[in-house]
This record gives sequence, C-alpha cells and structure tokens, in this order.
Amino acid sequence: LNAVNLSNATNEHCDGCQTLAGAYQFVVSTARPFTLDATAQRKLADIHRRLDDLTRSKIPAADLKTQADSLAAEVTAVLHDAVAGAPKAPDAPAVAVHRHLDGWPGH
Repeated sequence: LNAVNLSNATNEHCDGCQTLAGAYQFVVSTARPFTLDATAQRKLADIHRRLDDLTRSKIPAADLKTQADSLAAEVTAVLHDAVAGAPKAPDAPAVAVHRHLDGWPGH
C-alpha cells in the first residue's frame, strides 16, 4: 500500500488573510475485508459534522489545528475499535494516520 497525502495553501493578493490547508488520511489495513458497523459509521458521521463546522469557524489558526487534531484522534480511536472486531488473521490489523499541513503556525 502506497498512500499519498498532500495539502497546499495559496494566498494571492490578500495581505490581511490567513490561508491554511490540512489533509488527514486514515489508512486501515486488515488481512481480510471488513465493514464498519452502524455504530462506527454514526460516530464517523458525527465527527465529520463537527469538522464541517470548523470550516466555518473564525477561531485562531492554532486553535483550529488543535481542534482538527482532536477530531483526527477521535477518528483514529473509532477505526482502532473497528479493526479490533475485524476477522482474525495472522497479521494484526493496523490504523495509520498521515497528516500534512500547509500555512499553519509552526509548519
């Protein structure tokens, strides 16, 4: 598996603007196919709604990053719980998170 994750922020001709881009990629690797149950899907939908709310937020970039990272941690936890119930095989299931930030404070 070769997963690629990129983000790019561009600010043109707006000195008073702050332009940010972030990409979070969650890679779930299991030996056998499995499907997320309804509970996991509901949890992910709730996290997605809260992430959508952040896109309209006026909070400072550092706080936005903290909240986005917190939501990413929630997604990771949901996925870890889901793969714990995946069909058993010799290789343990894994969840990997890739994060790429552009234009964020400290990056």
